[in-house]
Amino acid sequence: FGYSTSFYHGGTDGTMGFDHYTKVAGYDECNEMSDFPNYEEAFDGAWGIPDHLYLDYFTNELGKKKTPFFSTLFTLSSHHPYKIPKQFEGKFKSGTHPILEAVSYTDYSLKEFFEKAKKQVWYNNTLFVITADHTSYKLKKKYDNSVGMLKIPIAFFKPSDTSISGERDEVFQQIDIMPTVLDWVGYDKPYFSFGSPLCDSTNRRAVYGENTFQLIKEDYLLLF
Repeated sequence: FGYSTSFYHGGTDGTMGFDHYTKVAGYDECNEMSDFPNYEEAFDGAWGIPDHLYLDYFTNELGKKKTPFFSTLFTLSSHHPYKIPKQFEGKFKSGTHPILEAVSYTDYSLKEFFEKAKKQVWYNNTLFVITADHTSYKLKKKYDNSVGMLKIPIAFFKPSDTSISGERDEVFQQIDIMPTVLDWVGYDKPYFSFGSPLCDSTNRRAVYGENTFQLIKEDYLLLF
């Protein structure tokens, strides 16, 4: 389809092996903390560039891309050690765990990103996918079980497509994102995937394996 591809993460260079991963995955470019302007001054002292600064930088970077493009952004402020820039301390909801204030800060940063993105020429023709890489602390009892401990949000948003709306309470996992995106952009060539597109309502399941393997399908849970 002729898409240019890029990966952005404000963490210190080499964090989680993203530089090597992006080469294996076939990204055209990988951007890390040292690519951020004046990164020494912006560094949060723990992991990398705070979300509100990096998301603003990310928006500017997308404006330089030749369309069509595919870009991935991996934020960091809502991850341990939950560093929030000093000018934002005490401005967001907090609670029984530091992650709550950090998530509120990231939510604010995302809001600022979309306010700026709305003014860009690529905005209306973009499919946004927002999700998490994993869960964190179980602050509510309903998540204190083998299924709840794995639940993450996955959101699809395309400004020019009003058919993508509402909530769907069904099994969907991270490996279903790629076939769903390919389906929505009209990709009609063969490809390999362990997942299935969201439109395939007959094949909704999720698999997870660590010490115990678990398969979730409809209302059933199989542990092995």
